Amino acid sequence: MTARTESTEERRAREVYGALLDHLDECQPCSVEDYCDYGQRLRRAHRAAKTAVTRDDANPRQEGS
Repeated sequence: MTARTESTEERRAREVYGALLDHLDECQPCSVEDYCDYGQRLRRAHRAAKTAVTRDDANPRQEGS
């Protein structure tokens, strides 16, 4: 069994999600869903990264191509 490597899109989604969680811990407005500008940008970036992962999973690269 070989370990599956994390794609660039998966790594980006994980990093953005971590940044979003860190921000939510520190930002009172965001913690009650009254998102600040930075929180809104993080949420959009996280959605975009998740979408990229979903697209990547739907179209896996073939080895050797």
